[in-house]
Amino acid sequence: TIENARDHGLVYDRLLAFKRGPGVEFVSHILEPALAERWEVSEDARHFTYYLRQGVRFANVTPVNGRELTSADVKWSMEYYSRTGEFSDKKYPVSQMQAQYEGLEGIDTPDKHTVRVRFKEPFAPFMNYSASQWMPIVAKETFKADETLPRLTTLVGTGPYIYDLVESQKDSRFVFTKNPTYWGGPKPYLDKIRRLV
Repeated sequence: TIENARDHGLVYDRLLAFKRGPGVEFVSHILEPALAERWEVSEDARHFTYYLRQGVRFANVTPVNGRELTSADVKWSMEYYSRTGEFSDKKYPVSQMQAQYEGLEGIDTPDKHTVRVRFKEPFAPFMNYSASQWMPIVAKETFKADETLPRLTTLVGTGPYIYDLVESQKDSRFVFTKNPTYWGGPKPYLDKIRRLV
């Protein structure tokens, strides 16, 4: 799973991020905006509201084709990982990310750029989970509803790189090219990453 996290971290974004760079200790866990440009936490730490950046687009790759990221994508991703909402009555295997949503009560999308996540009890760790590599925001179009192994079949995200299906070769190399429509420009600074398996 570490290998997968390394690769999907190039392709997908998260709601928040951990601040990195000069003068910031690696273990500091200072939160900063990512897909969400701002956020609010209720006083009782049960409700978490995220206000998404407007105009963020998925990579211009089939089947998502560069469409705009919306609150529906965040809700779908979280319900997929937590096995709630449309996934609650399926007999899918337990998600590796399910513990991040312990006590989830529901997810609301009052508009296309606002997401409100509600828990039954206070759940303070959720802010840090929102910035972890284990909570990538994905597109529903890449999901395959296989009863035995539900999965995302294609890496297409809003992140700095696009998974290059043409140059990549199974069991040999993974190739990622710079996403020309990445919202966090001018990053990334590298045009291509070739990772040998």
